[in-house]
Order: sequence, then C-alpha cells, then structure tokens
Amino acid sequence: PKKLREAFKKHGFSLTGTFIATKIGEEWIVQDIDGHARYTLEQGKEHLSVFEHSVLQFEISEGDQVVFGTFNFVGDTGVKPNILRREVTHLRGALYTPDKISQTIGNLYSTGIFERISAESIIPTVFESQPINFGNGPLPILSSPQPVVRDVEIRLQKRKPRAIGASVGYSSSDGPRGKMALSHLNLFQRNIQFRLRGRWGTRGYLYDTSLTEPWLIGRTSGSLQFLGRKLEEDDEVRALQGSFSLSRKLSNTHRLNLEYSYRDLKDTSVAFLQTTVSSLRFLWRQDSQVPSLNPISGMLNEITVEYAGGFLGGQSNFIKMVTDTRYHKRLNARRLVLATALRFGITTGLQADSGAELISFERFWAGGSTTVRGYAERGLGPKDITGKHRGNVQLIFNTELRFPILNPIHGVLFFDTGNVWGTIDDIEYKWMPSAIGTGLRLSLGPLIGGIDYAVPLISIPGVSTRSVYLRIGSTF
Repeated sequence: PKKLREAFKKHGFSLTGTFIATKIGEEWIVQDIDGHARYTLEQGKEHLSVFEHSVLQFEISEGDQVVFGTFNFVGDTGVKPNILRREVTHLRGALYTPDKISQTIGNLYSTGIFERISAESIIPTVFESQPINFGNGPLPILSSPQPVVRDVEIRLQKRKPRAIGASVGYSSSDGPRGKMALSHLNLFQRNIQFRLRGRWGTRGYLYDTSLTEPWLIGRTSGSLQFLGRKLEEDDEVRALQGSFSLSRKLSNTHRLNLEYSYRDLKDTSVAFLQTTVSSLRFLWRQDSQVPSLNPISGMLNEITVEYAGGFLGGQSNFIKMVTDTRYHKRLNARRLVLATALRFGITTGLQADSGAELISFERFWAGGSTTVRGYAERGLGPKDITGKHRGNVQLIFNTELRFPILNPIHGVLFFDTGNVWGTIDDIEYKWMPSAIGTGLRLSLGPLIGGIDYAVPLISIPGVSTRSVYLRIGSTF
C-alpha cells in the first residue's frame, strides 16, 4: 500500500525478500515468510508510528547428563542396611532430579521409624572411559559425552519405635468410651510393624491386633489381622475376624488392596442368629486430599467389591459393592471450605442364596451423626427380621460449608440426605430423609471435637428425630 511505502521511505527502512502485510484495526503488521513480525505500524491522529522488531535466535546445547550413583546412609539408622537400600535400588543409574530425592525422603519418612532425614549430593565425578559399577554388575556408559555420576549422602536420625497411648472420649452413638493402643514400627530392625489396640465403652468393645511387612512381595505389603468387636453401631452383633491383605501403592495418590477374611458373626440379641462369612475384598483408592487430616482441598475416591461364599465357603453368600467419593475445595482467602461426600452401596445374594436375608452386620444403615443427621442413629430404612433398620441398598449425600470463627474454633453449615432400601425396586422417586443444620468444631491438630444441631426437613412415619449430636472426629 502507498501509505506503507511512504512511511518506509521517510524512515529509511527497506525490506528484501517476500513479506506479508496484514491490517488489524488501525495497525499494520509486517511479517516475513516464516511468520516473524518485523514491523508494526500504528495510525495515530496526526502521524503513522513505525516499530521495528528484531528476531532473536537461541542455540541450546544439552549439558552433561547427571545420573544417580551410590547412596550412602549416615547416622543412627536403627535398621538393617538392606531395609534402606531397597528404597533406593531402583534409582541407581537413573537420571538425577531433585524430585526423586524428595520422593525418596518421603518414602523413608513413611516407614515411621525416622525422626529427621536430610540428603546432600556429593560433588560430581566424571568417568571418561571405564564402566560405572552400580552394585548390580557393570553398567555401560552411554555415548559421549559420558554422564556425570552424582552420589547422594542421606543422614538419618531414628525415632523410638515403640509407642503406647490412651484416651477417653464421648460420642452420641457410643457414649463414654476409652481407648488404649500399643505399637512397634521396627520389629527385628526390619521395619515390620506391630499394632495392638483396644476400645471399650458403655455400649460395646473392639480389640484388634495386626502385623505388617511393608515389603512382602517387592513393594507390595502384606498384613495379618485378628479382630473382635461388638459395638453399638453393630446392634449387638459380635464379630470375630481373621484376615490377610496385600496392598500396593501405585503412585502418590493411588493404591490397590486385596484382602481375604473369615468372620464369625453372632447376633447376641437373637439367640438363633449366627453365621460365618468367608470373603475376598478388592479395593481401589485414590486420595489427593491435602492435608490428609482435616483436608481443605483435593478428592478421595474409593471403590470396594467383595465376594463372599461360593467356592470360598462360609454360610453367607453375597456380592457387595461400595463407593465413597469426597471432595474438598477452599473457596477463598478467608479459609472457607466446601466439603461434599457421596456414598453408595449395594449388596445382593448369590444365585443359590439370592432370597436369604443377610445378618445385619453385613447390611447398610442410615441415620445419625455420620450419615443423615436429624434422625435417630440407624433409624432409617426398612426393618429386618430382628427389628433393626437395615437395607441392601444405600445412598448418602452430605455437604458442609466450613468457616473459621476464632482459631481453633470453626463453624459448619450442613445439608444431609440419604436412605437405605431393601432392593433397588424399593426405591421411590421422592424426597429422601433430609436435614439442615449448623455446628461448631474445635480443632487441636489431628483431634477434632464438636457439636451439631440438625433440623429434619422431612417427617418419616415411625422414625424418631434427633437434633443435638456431640462428636469426636468429622462426619466425613
């Protein structure tokens, strides 16, 4: 265009080659054939402004490759050397990154046997021609330039492996209760973990012991557990259980579990009702909640599928699936947190036993401080042959808006809804039992206590209501 030619002539600019001029509004953009902007011309009220652009070329050359070499552990570790080496063997010869160092420190902390951990990389040493020995035989060095090997020194300070604790408390469902626990996180200096705990109160008891080997099959842990319980929430059902489980951490947020258990169940309120359950349970868990206690962001997803009876034996036969989804989001700088939870469960008898009613211990319930506030504990849904409210289908939804009042006191506004049904066909498409309410929380680190006041929105014939709940811990 003539206006561009005049502007270039006036300023002494010239272009050699092929260029593209594009008008956008009151601007002309002049680009070379590669699409680089060379000039911008802006039309003002009295003159045309010309801006010249430069093309910068960057030449990037790859530096030395740095790989992990030897890991040296220093300090009073309190464990056998192979317990430490197994945490870092997979890194030898791998590309060196700070993230891998951080992950290794996190893995060592997760063993529960160290109080302090620090890592320091040693000044790199370049090997020009000889192979590098990483402990599992010589590893040939890649093509020139040769990688730099960086050794790492990790300083460890062990903690006392034994712990004993005791506590007393109160909840609306259990009443007054006490708890004692004994644990050892480093049996035989092999990070084998032993736990023994007991809980008792005016309305029941629970005793269990477990032994866990974190590296039973590679990075797959194995755990053996024995348990006895008869809690208020179990409605007088006494349970004795032995189980063995395998657990594998797939990533920082994903885990898989496979568990076999054998349970002997007896309803002490009904002399003739007793059964045994032999089952396999599969669990997938994804947990990105931050922090893990009292989360303010992130999501948790769990899917559990259990197969009981059939070729496994036992007197009860069923398939059960349970899902649990929780979501936390911090809304603003004032520390408002929106927390939601959706729980769904369904169980059905196997074909040969599809019409039999399961003992209440294996069925779902709703109503009360951890499900649908505003209604009696386990007071929703149909009654079984023992007169207890139980169902084979469960749906629970909770949402809370949590807000600070005066540290460490927080407030909550909540909405709960949900129910249990005998079968899918029994579900009626109408409003489920629901309640709104408010509450106060006292947060002292991992310990949370509080009080809730709930107002039922729907009246259910034959179901008593409840307004006030004292609690230790969160609803979800």
